[in-house]
Amino acid sequence: MPLPPERLVLIADRCTEVERWPRFARALEGGVRWVLLRDREAEAEDFAATVPELANFLRSHRESVYLSVSGDLEVAQQLQAGLHIGNQDVPLEEARAKLGGKWLIGFSSHNYQEVEYAYGKANYVFFGPVFRTLSKPGHPGVGVHALQEVTQAFKELPIFALGGVLPERVPACLQAGAYGIAVHSGILDAPDPAERAAQYLYILNRTFPE
Repeated sequence: MPLPPERLVLIADRCTEVERWPRFARALEGGVRWVLLRDREAEAEDFAATVPELANFLRSHRESVYLSVSGDLEVAQQLQAGLHIGNQDVPLEEARAKLGGKWLIGFSSHNYQEVEYAYGKANYVFFGPVFRTLSKPGHPGVGVHALQEVTQAFKELPIFALGGVLPERVPACLQAGAYGIAVHSGILDAPDPAERAAQYLYILNRTFPE
């Protein structure tokens, strides 16, 4: 399962809440092609029951959408989707042993040591929060210098900048060496997720033309 060519990952948080699904669909209409399905508050049984239905919903809007599943290895296998994990989930070594070397596995990292841990085990990492974000109140963000430090140290590992990455901050992240960006509220809390997604993609495509 190779790394998708996409430079923008939509974090579809609270994905078991069906009323949010139209906003996910609007983001797809704006050009999003890679979606991470995540719901930290949902019970495991509810997540496992709801996410396959959501996957079908998203694929009905964009057949070629790339899907990753946050935290649940069994659901990722069921959907033939990528697996994305953090420190609170199954260890990277265990996930890799169970899924095999060809399965797409991502890892959420917050500092140099965590990126170093993921190197050689994960196919890509999220790194952040780079900037202050409402999802982590009280955290000032690690800053673009910390982002640049890990991108320079681990040049073969695709690193996605995460956390407070508004459209106007994308160029600074790319200049720091980020492979791409991962976005949650920047798209889903916008008045029109399609319009905002297109804005992100326009900036990314200027740097990485197809």
